[in-house]
Amino acid sequence: RLPDFLRLVEALTRRVSVWVGALVSIEQVPALLGDHRRREASRRLATEVPWCEGVLRLLETTAYAGLPAHRPGWLAERLGIDGANEARCLLALDEAGVITWDGTHYRAAAPLTVDMAGAPELVRALKSWWLDVTRARVVDPRPDDLLSYNVISLSKADLERLRQLHLAYFRDVRALVAASEPVECAALVNVHLVTF
Repeated sequence: RLPDFLRLVEALTRRVSVWVGALVSIEQVPALLGDHRRREASRRLATEVPWCEGVLRLLETTAYAGLPAHRPGWLAERLGIDGANEARCLLALDEAGVITWDGTHYRAAAPLTVDMAGAPELVRALKSWWLDVTRARVVDPRPDDLLSYNVISLSKADLERLRQLHLAYFRDVRALVAASEPVECAALVNVHLVTF
């Protein structure tokens, strides 16, 4: 049955609204419209206001929660952006339903999960954008920044082993982040393996 099949697609991919939207106008399937709109809103946040992710990560920290009240500019100072950009991010996150205001602080209301499947050009643009953030820190590092590179030569077999280590490192970072408690700080991890 179609409903069972769609439930299976959603359970396996978390993208049933994308699949259905490729077949028919998503507006014709009201049960999936909310999911589709959330997916599109998160994609817009990531691509149009990329600092939103940094702002959200800082809002999740104990350092922010420990403030007596939200202080405009606190987030901007830590991210190295201006106050107008901070305000724009907070507004965009609020409008997307990712954060709420409790009277003294902003709180995460929903996870910011950005689905970039089927949009390789957007993925490349975001990677480039975050690489530019890292590039700026290479030029003007902060005391706790760890910025490294290594140009190497090695065997094809060891290059393949290095690729596997690279993939394992990324998975390990995600697992570590998922289990990390308490959330005390935010960071950008930018790892690349480029072959010549």
